[in-house]
Amino acid sequence: MHLLGEAMKCSLQARKTGRYLSVFWGLLISLHFLHLAVLYAYDVYWKRFDLNKERNIPTYAQGIQLLAVAGLLYLISQEAQKRDKGNRKYWFSLSLIFVFLALDEVFQIHDQFNNILKPLAALSQYLHFPWVVVYVPLLLVVGAFYIKFLAGLPRRWAWHIITAGGIYVTGAVVMEIIGASYTARFGRRHIAYAFFTSVEEILEIVGIAYFAIVLIHYIQVVYHGLSRQCGSLHIDITPAKD
Repeated sequence: MHLLGEAMKCSLQARKTGRYLSVFWGLLISLHFLHLAVLYAYDVYWKRFDLNKERNIPTYAQGIQLLAVAGLLYLISQEAQKRDKGNRKYWFSLSLIFVFLALDEVFQIHDQFNNILKPLAALSQYLHFPWVVVYVPLLLVVGAFYIKFLAGLPRRWAWHIITAGGIYVTGAVVMEIIGASYTARFGRRHIAYAFFTSVEEILEIVGIAYFAIVLIHYIQVVYHGLSRQCGSLHIDITPAKD
């Protein structure tokens, strides 16, 4: 990313983006585990590096990453308007979903349901975080809506998207439900809670980072790159070399 006249130019390539994201998240994840080691060894808490806490560096970084994915999806929807109108609604609606996920990540919207649905936690240890009662049905509805879309994509891209979504959902939902049972039994100070929440957050990060890389590569290969001016930001995605 660099200045181009008065505009800021952002040049994207899938491979370079993958390397940058690997280094960036590798550093934050390492700091998270260092924070856990210090916490359990010396009872010193570093909130700013805890992957499972709100209003800190990892949370804002993940929120920005989710918004970046929403932006990529919007760019694809604009290109689909010209070349593949039948899929535009899927790309565009997916971009809106990721805007919501970004807001949820930063402002912890789902946690509000934990307070509203608190009585459900008494029904099962797996419902210790009862927000899943609301989000899982919504996830199934969204998944059903996108079956036709995924079936119509070339198999290569469909499997990349399914893989990214599977990684993210395994972290956000599956690990959340499993971890909830341990949290209900042992509490948030137990090492089991730290383990499951760490795996949960890392899978979410990896899933979204992988999806971002897939989308950039999709634009490079299918649309042979693109160049867009968004206010003072110039986005340039170069065609794939291979």
